[in-house]
Amino acid sequence: MTSNTYCRSVLFTPALRPERIAKAAQSGADVCVIDLEDPVAPNLKEDARGKLAQCLATPHSKQVKFAVRVNSLRTQDGLKDLLEIFRQTILPDYILLPKVESAQEIIITEKILGYKEHDIQFLVAVETPGGVANAKEIATASLRLKGLIFGAADYASSTGGAITWESLYFARTQVLNAAKISGIEIIDTPYFDAHDFDGLIADSLRVKALGYTGKSAIHPLQIRHINEVFQPDEAALDRARRIVATAQENEGNAYLLDGTLIGTPLIKAAQKLLDKYGQTSR
Repeated sequence: MTSNTYCRSVLFTPALRPERIAKAAQSGADVCVIDLEDPVAPNLKEDARGKLAQCLATPHSKQVKFAVRVNSLRTQDGLKDLLEIFRQTILPDYILLPKVESAQEIIITEKILGYKEHDIQFLVAVETPGGVANAKEIATASLRLKGLIFGAADYASSTGGAITWESLYFARTQVLNAAKISGIEIIDTPYFDAHDFDGLIADSLRVKALGYTGKSAIHPLQIRHINEVFQPDEAALDRARRIVATAQENEGNAYLLDGTLIGTPLIKAAQKLLDKYGQTSR
């Protein structure tokens, strides 16, 4: 299953605070995550599930997609979360599976989902050493899979490492490569200082240079900056149009454009950019 909806920005909001879901929906985030997992204490999981219907009923534009992050399917709470989702009158656009370590977790979710709720897609967080090791199999587990999300906090906690560029580079690129093999979105971990916008922009530009297509967020104020980084500007789109048009004139052969050699890889990249962003801007 494919979708032309954007995943530049993914904003996490606890299900315990339905009033914040409304603010998240107005933030400009492409995906608003109603979170049943990490921000909800174990003794409040049932309360969070009880507020799910109110959260999903939050008014929002068609451009904004809602996701529900369940608890790990390796826990009782994760299974309860799935069953609660399937009881809802209003369903989310995505189910976000956390801490996925094998393709089987996705396959099981799909089997539980069945054919009835055919429009629901999956987002999958890879945030453990086991998940990183099995990233390719995870990325190819289902046609419902829209994208992978790299989770730095849980990965660093699992390895005993620090949340730094150097310590996370291997895991970040492994998850990236798996997503690219499948042609799905690849979304980076949040930048955890909600008020350091310069740091957020620098971090976003760095992962974009790797090939990431979006970034998670923990605060609505981060969304504008993330969207600006991952949304190509008109100059980039105009250049992509020139590359594609000139390639057609040259029948796909390599050529010089403004002194730069343009070959098949750059032509494909330009076409991919236009396919995703060339018609609609947000």
